[in-house]
Amino acid sequence: MIQNLKFRIAFLSMLTSVVVFAAACSSTKDTPQKTVEKKSDVVGVVNNTPITYQELVDQYLSSNPSKQIKQDTATYKDLSDFLDLYLNYRAKLIEAKNSGYYQDNDLKKEINDYATQYAYTFWMDKKIRQELLDTLVARSHWDVSASHILIALSPQAPPEDTLHAYNKLMEARRKFLNGEPFAKLIDEYSSKRNGRPMGGNLGYLSAGWAIKPFEDAAYNTPVDSVSMPVRTKFGYHLILVHDRRKHQPERLVSHIYFQTRGNGNSIEYAMKRADSVYAELQNGVSWSKLVSVSDDKNSSRQNGLIGWVSESRFRPTFTDTIFSIKQLHKPYHPFYSGYGVHIVKIDSIRTYKNKQQEEAYWLNRLKQLPRYKDNKNITLQHIKSVGHEKVFADNYTSLSRIINKRDSVDYSEVQIPETLLSKPVYQINNQSYSVGDFVDWLGRDSHKSPSSKLYNRFLDFQNVEAQNQLIPITKKHFPQYKKDVDRYMDGLVVYKITDDSVWSYAQHDTTDLHKLFVSDSSKYWFPKRYEYYRIAAKDDSTLKGTLRKIEAGISPDSLRSNDANHPLLIQKDVVSDLEGEPYDRLKGLDEKQATDPFNFQNKQTALYLSQIKPPAPMSFEEAYNQLVTDFQPIRQKEWMENLHNKLHIEAYPDRLQQIFWSHQMNE
Repeated sequence: MIQNLKFRIAFLSMLTSVVVFAAACSSTKDTPQKTVEKKSDVVGVVNNTPITYQELVDQYLSSNPSKQIKQDTATYKDLSDFLDLYLNYRAKLIEAKNSGYYQDNDLKKEINDYATQYAYTFWMDKKIRQELLDTLVARSHWDVSASHILIALSPQAPPEDTLHAYNKLMEARRKFLNGEPFAKLIDEYSSKRNGRPMGGNLGYLSAGWAIKPFEDAAYNTPVDSVSMPVRTKFGYHLILVHDRRKHQPERLVSHIYFQTRGNGNSIEYAMKRADSVYAELQNGVSWSKLVSVSDDKNSSRQNGLIGWVSESRFRPTFTDTIFSIKQLHKPYHPFYSGYGVHIVKIDSIRTYKNKQQEEAYWLNRLKQLPRYKDNKNITLQHIKSVGHEKVFADNYTSLSRIINKRDSVDYSEVQIPETLLSKPVYQINNQSYSVGDFVDWLGRDSHKSPSSKLYNRFLDFQNVEAQNQLIPITKKHFPQYKKDVDRYMDGLVVYKITDDSVWSYAQHDTTDLHKLFVSDSSKYWFPKRYEYYRIAAKDDSTLKGTLRKIEAGISPDSLRSNDANHPLLIQKDVVSDLEGEPYDRLKGLDEKQATDPFNFQNKQTALYLSQIKPPAPMSFEEAYNQLVTDFQPIRQKEWMENLHNKLHIEAYPDRLQQIFWSHQMNE
């Protein structure tokens, strides 16, 4: 398998930039038509398969995304240059298929890994992002007032706990529909923390401020109605919607704040201080001069800026005043908000010039929300929905009763009736999984597991099988995804067959390398070379002391120091090109001479020229890397000639020219 993954990915990203894959040094001959009848739109043939003009154009545009984006058409020169390259590429695909590359397990695993990651990206780009954005924008125009009952559950709660919570909320729901006050039910049914119910009145919610399942239920439940139980990561909720109001645009607010608690403060004292400051503002003293008296030191350092304020994020005692102010930039008289006493001014009101600007703002907000960041989970939820997921709860419950008879279990040793093993437990995309399949999956663990974790493992099993259906479902729903994955696979096998037939072949075929070396050994010579030592130290005295020792005849190789207080770096190397720092400092030196000290890479440095080597012939071993480089185009040409003879490749440039100009005249 090719080792350099980063290079391979970069290479494959240019995929049908077929120039890279094709044999640049071989061209397809314009052979006379003998065995193949040229149809009117055929511009080439590979292995008796016709290549049409439209296919050539489509492949050219797909290999040049910038032209697709600009909606440019290919020029005649573009297509003429591309024709040979594309025919050679198609020939390599055929040879790879005939040679079994599409069945190579390593390549299949790599394409599966790529297709899986690409599917998550594809769903987000082509469907999920826009759906989330459209929903968020629509909801942003409204606020919803709601209360809720919360029965707290961990995300890993077992089915019996989940079912119990669900049934309790359904009981509470029936009581509400029969006339019991919701506030009483909150106290009766909500989980308690520090003696207080975890549910309660939430006030008004704005789009994006609640987790998605809760927000979905709140916005989809009519006013004065109660939702069905809703599962979130916090547990189960029952939501009563009190009101729905038009969302007021957010306001950018600055304030001068006076605290009302602690250190002898009171509302009266804070209001007195505020009135004094407000009077100065009214008399012309600037806001920026007076903001320093604010007790909110964080905002005072930003000229009093609080930030964007929405009605749903602060107490009504604060927002009612903020959203009643009519004038921008004018300080508003002091008021008590429940937080303290404020003098405020409205710096701006959020507005949008057009729909595009509004969507851009909300897209930025969306990208900060958990619902967007959890790409894998939200994609799998779509896969489960599109794949018509079905859980056979009764059969799972029968299995759990057997498992839960013991505290821990080795699943490979559990005795389960054959009649239960054959029953379905999960289904997705018309693929059914039996209880036996689930137990076999569990049995892959060689150690005992707590039986209480069975439900968590069942959820893991569902996600694993949903991910196994990710690629086929995505291919079915997005033809472009299938094309992209198939194109990537084609590029991968072409890369691999080219590596095996040319690049790696050139490295391992030493017989031909020897022949090339013998045929032109005069080409493989070392130029004039300079053997030198780079000597570097943190301080000038250590470096100069080392140079004096070398001048006295001590070999640099024996002077390397392990002294932590005076570290010394000595590196030996050979260079033939003296251009550029620091090698240009070797110019004019004789053997056994050193440069003056200079600063290089933050260290005091000197170069010591130990030997000037005259040009000399290379041995085969010394010339090996250059021989491989020189042999690769020879091998490439040889391989492509073999493919041409084997697969009967023909190009019809005259026909291409005729069709191209005919299209131009008809446009």
